[in-house]
Amino acid sequence: MAADDHMMQFDYNFWKIPLSKDQISLLILEKVWTKLKMGHKFQVIIFICCLCLIDHTTGMRGGNGKDSKQGAGRCQGWEINLRNNLTDPGNISDYINDFYENISDLSPGCVRTFSLNVTHSNLVELMNLLNTKYDNLNPGTRKQIYKWVEGTYAKTPESRMKTMGHIQNERKSKNQDEKPEKGNGKGKNSFITLDVLNILGRFIVQAPTSTLKSISKGNDNTVCQLFKSSSDLLDKLFDLTPVQARIFLNGLDNCTDVDTTNETVIVELGQLACFYPTKQLKSLRMNAIKALQDKLHNCTRNIKKIYQALLEVTGVNILSAENLKDLGDAAIGLKISQLSNITKEVVVGAVEVLKDVRGWSKGQAKVFVKKYMEAENVTANKLKKLGYLSFGFGAKTFSKFKGQELLTAFTDEEVLESVNFMLPVQKKSIMKGSVAAIDRVKNQLNDVKNISKLKAVVKGIPCSLINTLKSDVVKALANNPLVSSNQIRCFSIKFFKDKTSNPNYFNNLTSEDINEFLISYMIFQPDINELKLIPQALCPHMVELISQANLTMLPRSSPRRKELLDYATNCLNLTASAMTEDDGNSLGSLVCAFSPDDINNLNNTVFLAIVDQLRECGRFDETKKTALRQKILSAYPPLSEWTVDELTELRSLLAVLTYEDFKSIPNNEDIQTALLEILSAHKSTRNFVPPDFDNSPNVSALYQKVFSTLNSTSQSRRKHATDCPKRPTAEEIETLGEANSLWTVEQLSCISVEDFINSLDTLTEVEGFNIAQLKALKSKALEAFGMNISNDQLASLKKITLGFDESEVTQYFTAPDIDTIGAISDYQEWASTEYSKQAKTIMKNFLGQRSDSQLSSTDLVGMGYFLCTRSSDEIKNINATAYSTAAKEIGETMCPNIETLTALKNKAVEAFSSVDTWTGTQLQEIGVVAAGLSKEEVPKLMTSAVSFLTPGAVSKIPPNVFSAMTVEQLRNLGPQNYGAVTDAQKAALSQEKLQALKENAGFERAIDNAGAISWNPVMILTLLVLSLTATLH
Repeated sequence: MAADDHMMQFDYNFWKIPLSKDQISLLILEKVWTKLKMGHKFQVIIFICCLCLIDHTTGMRGGNGKDSKQGAGRCQGWEINLRNNLTDPGNISDYINDFYENISDLSPGCVRTFSLNVTHSNLVELMNLLNTKYDNLNPGTRKQIYKWVEGTYAKTPESRMKTMGHIQNERKSKNQDEKPEKGNGKGKNSFITLDVLNILGRFIVQAPTSTLKSISKGNDNTVCQLFKSSSDLLDKLFDLTPVQARIFLNGLDNCTDVDTTNETVIVELGQLACFYPTKQLKSLRMNAIKALQDKLHNCTRNIKKIYQALLEVTGVNILSAENLKDLGDAAIGLKISQLSNITKEVVVGAVEVLKDVRGWSKGQAKVFVKKYMEAENVTANKLKKLGYLSFGFGAKTFSKFKGQELLTAFTDEEVLESVNFMLPVQKKSIMKGSVAAIDRVKNQLNDVKNISKLKAVVKGIPCSLINTLKSDVVKALANNPLVSSNQIRCFSIKFFKDKTSNPNYFNNLTSEDINEFLISYMIFQPDINELKLIPQALCPHMVELISQANLTMLPRSSPRRKELLDYATNCLNLTASAMTEDDGNSLGSLVCAFSPDDINNLNNTVFLAIVDQLRECGRFDETKKTALRQKILSAYPPLSEWTVDELTELRSLLAVLTYEDFKSIPNNEDIQTALLEILSAHKSTRNFVPPDFDNSPNVSALYQKVFSTLNSTSQSRRKHATDCPKRPTAEEIETLGEANSLWTVEQLSCISVEDFINSLDTLTEVEGFNIAQLKALKSKALEAFGMNISNDQLASLKKITLGFDESEVTQYFTAPDIDTIGAISDYQEWASTEYSKQAKTIMKNFLGQRSDSQLSSTDLVGMGYFLCTRSSDEIKNINATAYSTAAKEIGETMCPNIETLTALKNKAVEAFSSVDTWTGTQLQEIGVVAAGLSKEEVPKLMTSAVSFLTPGAVSKIPPNVFSAMTVEQLRNLGPQNYGAVTDAQKAALSQEKLQALKENAGFERAIDNAGAISWNPVMILTLLVLSLTATLH
């Protein structure tokens, strides 16, 4: 066999599964160890490409990175010097340079203690620095900095005028004939003058809307003066909200000599151009439209709606490639119906420009790629010509490309980025043909310098290895923000185990000792009895650390949350009823452990001070939700008087309000816009999340409010057909997102065919549609696509295909291909009894004359939940190699039937050998399928590997099988897996095993030497990982 052929064969076997980052480290040992001497530089480059195909979203929120250290406490260390120097009459510019790098870590609690009597020169110096570090600052710090500046200038009219008397306006007006109004540009009833606005800089977006409105009133308001000055502030307001931008634009419209439809004005709008009113586009001349398009290139937010409106106004008629190229980024505003009418020759001629455009929807990309393929013979080498549009190719096309050419194409930045928008079945087709190689082993592990290079692959290091490392190496690992909660638990146990060889360690603790503690250690260790041994004088230092720990790494049911809060309040001698604002802020994330009584006993001022902290707690139980709701209703103005300010301050805490509460909040465009902005940050996931770790708030009431607000504002503008009193438009559908599930069946049936086609990408992403709504949308699809609906059109329907009944499935799914199956198989409903007949028909027609033994790994990945409908005998016939290549994706499929999981487990044993040899990587690959293990097999799992069981697998293990786990296995299960354990599983455990299990949730300190088993293979593995990382760097 030729060398290159040998490498291809080896690499095919190595890349038989697409990996998550936390699996890379273990898999390298198992697949590469015997092939290390075969590496070549080219293959290393290709390996980088393979890594880039791996899912980038791994792990959970850190808790030990910089973000978690943005403490709730008061000034510490250098912060104290900064605070004290602010009131110094001298200039602090030289001093500021000394902590230039530290300023990003400035805590909100410290800013709260800043003096309001700061000298003007020092204020300007500090604000200049803070503006350069704005993006790196904690959101709470940004808010407090604004409040501090506000307090400085708004103390009293006398002191304000005295301070402002020293300010020199050094900025020249763009229009030399214009002179600032008396008062240096002060907006009516506002402390914010033009000078103060420039001092605030980007922090102006922290101002309440009432303040922004006050500086936007009048024909020579502060916003007008800012626009006419030489300030570049408008170019820097990257985190403007839509409501704030609207206020600024209204302020410009109020100016006597500023016309926002004028080309010269549009050029100076900065980030405001990204929010340009679509209703105003009709009044723009062509040169103004061109100027706006140029400004839109600099936008970081989704501006697709502006492009859509621009194209409607200009009445684009694409007859040539030049017409299409002239659109540039605006091409993403083309509707599917418009794209379908473009000829293939025009697409080919314009692709050199379109390939660089970001923001295409899946539907748009598929139309472009289809037309391109009609005109061109597409090979892997031509992928670069399509750039970002490459995700429009189907898995069937990718599978035809040569592996080495394919991955060479993915060295192109635009092609590589398109992977983020691909389905698993598309990624699998790319991986299947990939080539990869590892260069060579060098360096050693137990060294701080080397261990710091591990980056994401640190997640593959088990606790058994951590127990063998030197303390400084453990600390270096613990500082990696990508470590898991179970690893943090192991780090902290290891750290304090080493320290407590001295029996009086905690009694004799010093402040120097505490300085060695990492914030993340406080999540799990020391145990509460050890904390109580720490001298009283030092307990505030411990509270400072604990308050900054990420308690979401503990299950919500963990008693340690409340124990840590009690320790902090006892240490600081606090009670909820007597707590001050500073006291509340000093507790940081511990406020998440407040009981309903604690919340009720807080005074309103303190509650308002800790809203930022409460927002980070996520989901609350019903009793806490009730207490929080009552407190919000008590602390804030009446709901009927609420503005955008209350909504944006509460954000996720709005989830504790009822829909009846939302009915009392005004219905207007600002409210709707603010709610949509809040909901845009709410991302649902189909992946299994342990209930005890589900921190996603229930925002259904917010969606209902958005829906009712949109309908109330659009009702008066709409003329209805008699048969359709409410006809959802494409614009409304795209605006509503998940709230589209609130349309009635009748209303969905009234969507026009054109609007249905143009909004299909949005409709297919709605999770909340019920079967009746899906049937209505299915009928609309058949009306739009006709009785000869194609496989591509069926694939574009995604979840809507659940609306097809058995006879319709037989009629329309006559020969579904892998791209059709891959697009619709991600829905668990297919595995239910209700959809069993439809699913089996689709599978029968997909297989055609093939048997299960002929299914490829790409087929198995594409089948998704359809695989759950195969019988045990059919699964038995699946090729073991094909299964092992697709194991990771199959392991993410939550098949409901234990018999199916058992059959797949048997296939896993065939592919990966006996259970007692399964490593952590293999358990992660196998995923949910591990739930099919028998009670005889479960105890054979290696203790070092059980923490790599997935929460989904743990949740599905039958109680009688779960109870067969050993004490050591349960002790090493890990916090996330603990959160997945059901009540029935716990009930099946003996008292000894239950106690061992609870150690994962911080119930008590784990016993010494837990998990201390042989680590030599993993040590070798980590050497390999280290070598890889060093080589690639």
